[in-house]
Amino acid sequence: DGLNIGAYAFELSGIKEFIAPRDLGEIGSLAFYRCRYLNKINFSNVFGSIQRSAFQETNLHAINIDSIGGDIGQDAFLSNYKLSEVKIGVAAGELQSGAFEKCKALTNVEFEKGPVKIGSLVFDGSEQLESFVAGEGLLEIASSAFVLTEIEPLTLKTIVVDRTHLTTIKLPN
Repeated sequence: DGLNIGAYAFELSGIKEFIAPRDLGEIGSLAFYRCRYLNKINFSNVFGSIQRSAFQETNLHAINIDSIGGDIGQDAFLSNYKLSEVKIGVAAGELQSGAFEKCKALTNVEFEKGPVKIGSLVFDGSEQLESFVAGEGLLEIASSAFVLTEIEPLTLKTIVVDRTHLTTIKLPN
């Protein structure tokens, strides 16, 4: 339940800030696509998913969300060049391919619980990424998830997970 933001709802608009006074149901595909002035979002819960390319090519600096009930879709935050920090309390779904791709200023990503899966190329080209913390519930990290980041994918020492629930890690050759 909650307010749904439809596909293309604010695409290419001059919106600078999005504040949701209540919980959101779902954020549709390309809802804020190329809103180049959008630098702040403020909402606590998304019961559904953040769909494909919902915030692609915006100007977000940080993301802080209490919970997301579904997936963070393919390319959801692609090319947010100023995005430096992501903090999400609970992520019940998966981070789909390219979700945070080319977020060149991104240094820290933290989940208190989840996500269930990190898809391929999720952080591809997020060159400054140094720290990734996943909470209880992470089951799989796909190959190439951390390509072109500062994280050393073969050591995984900068990735912290609740190991009682981790079942598969797929590393690139």
